[in-house]
Amino acid sequence: PMTCCGTAYPNNGSVVSSVSSEAALFDDSLSNASLAKRVPSSIHRVVSLQQNASAVVLRKDISVAVARNARDLKSTSKKTLTNGGDKASATARSDLTTQSINKEASKNNNNSSNSTNNNNDDDDENTNSKKDGNSAGVKFARVFDALSTPNALSPLSTKRLDPKSKRLLAQIIISEGSPPQLRGSIWSLLLSISPCIAKWQYAGCTRRAQRVATNKSKMHSQKETKAAIQLLRQMAKDIPRCHAYHARLKSKPYPEALRNVLLAWTLAERPRMYWQGLDSICAPLLLLHKSNEALTFASLEGLISTFLSDIFVLNNHLALQERLLGLQHIVSFLDPQLSNHLRDIGVTPNLYAISWFLTLFAHVLPIDLVLEVWDVFLGLAHVSSPPGKEARCACGLPVLFAAVLLSRLRSYIFPEDFAGTTVFLSRLPCPLTKIVRDVLHSLPLVFRLVPRSVLRLNDPLRSRGIDSGRGEGTEQEEEPTGMSSRAQFVEDTKYERSPRIQPCEVLAGPMFDKSLIVDVRSEKAFASEHVLGSVNIPLTTDRGHACRTVMAQRVQLGSLFVIVLGEDIESAAIFSGALVDQEVTMVMTVGTSAKAMFEQADSSILVRSKRSSSMSKTTE
Repeated sequence: PMTCCGTAYPNNGSVVSSVSSEAALFDDSLSNASLAKRVPSSIHRVVSLQQNASAVVLRKDISVAVARNARDLKSTSKKTLTNGGDKASATARSDLTTQSINKEASKNNNNSSNSTNNNNDDDDENTNSKKDGNSAGVKFARVFDALSTPNALSPLSTKRLDPKSKRLLAQIIISEGSPPQLRGSIWSLLLSISPCIAKWQYAGCTRRAQRVATNKSKMHSQKETKAAIQLLRQMAKDIPRCHAYHARLKSKPYPEALRNVLLAWTLAERPRMYWQGLDSICAPLLLLHKSNEALTFASLEGLISTFLSDIFVLNNHLALQERLLGLQHIVSFLDPQLSNHLRDIGVTPNLYAISWFLTLFAHVLPIDLVLEVWDVFLGLAHVSSPPGKEARCACGLPVLFAAVLLSRLRSYIFPEDFAGTTVFLSRLPCPLTKIVRDVLHSLPLVFRLVPRSVLRLNDPLRSRGIDSGRGEGTEQEEEPTGMSSRAQFVEDTKYERSPRIQPCEVLAGPMFDKSLIVDVRSEKAFASEHVLGSVNIPLTTDRGHACRTVMAQRVQLGSLFVIVLGEDIESAAIFSGALVDQEVTMVMTVGTSAKAMFEQADSSILVRSKRSSSMSKTTE
């Protein structure tokens, strides 16, 4: 029997079950063991940054920043008291935070004199801290210390991480998770949130929202004011129901703060639209930042711009269709047996997954698990993309998580019929803590396996087989032709069983080395020109025999992926669908015709007949 995320099943259709071993074939750095070995050494390298010549200057900057933060905290606590907050709790929070900052400052001063002697001790502590419950907290404290940002522990931090340090922090989040007491500060660092700027922005958006809602100055149209009034009525219905099981969200000042943040964010810009589910995303952020409305507003802005940039707008139909179709294709890629079962009983993603994507799973998961899921999302988004381009693959991360979650839930899904499966996936009435953590444990490995062109769900250039990752500013090319291209791509692929991959990604390094390329053109066309190492199985071949040939060739060559290439995309998609029906895992279709792919390929990996070679020379 195969194991899927730690659970044994008699069926062998899931690729998540063998993802660790197959990922190791693709890249040795994918295994958890190697990842765990790299984390302490990475921390040690960052800690050793204190030994360089600039450490003295950095420590002076730190001491100045710590003193400034202490003053800011005291003034903030006084403002909180005058606004009617709890005096005792505000004073205690201010004193506690000031003490933590002073401890971090004294720790930096001690490390400046003893860093050379304590490097070995730090490594020993790293090893021993895994036995304690606070190992992640110890690692993050050291990383903050080494990155010269002890004031990152403060909610009034003004430091920003450079891309290299941010990437390191993201790697540690993926492997260790965020300590709850530091999670708000860590997210602020990853999302490049400056608390001072967040205050100013939030104050301006709040004033604009009040002007629109009241329209006392007559600067806004009656249509805008009427929409704002309708928004307030809708929020009055949604906020009391938002995470109703959570006691803190019912107590002051959370309901009023949640209303203020939602109103300010929705009315900050005209294209934005409030959809039910935005309150479910905002509530965990408000709890995370302890009802700090400015930081909640900035975190909501960062989270939505990274993962849901085209969801909370007036017309989000196309964006939702891309995610639902992407889920269907990725499930077929990872677990074709489950995909076939869901198709046979008639369960499609639009019956259960819309609320998953609208709320980033905050609607179906408890808040503590939601924060752990968002930890991994943020980490993977910053590890996988260059600085400033986190949204390229980030929109596909919730879809990938949903696909791995479905594969992990297959023992609950297979015994059910259409009605039972739909109800189960809509509510998830099962013990979720272990299941979700198993999925998060597998997600980084699966993320490395799924091609980037598959995860870029809203890429208007994907249907043309162009590498949108090249060059700057390609992601902002949202011309009307691009939007029509996206709609056409959804229309073309909604009946296909496997995802499409860009030819430039097929021909690149490890993907080419670990793929079995199946050419379904005629024997004559294949003999004229084909990719080196590809296998010719004409489309007219018996489907059963063709699938057995593919599986035998895959085992013989040790290939991880099966990529189908045809005279046109439609013929290749038909053959890919037959492979998925036979429960062949990791099947993809090249997103262009064979001729277009050969034009992009290097001549060293193309095999041409003498006749075709002479004809090409004559043409030149």
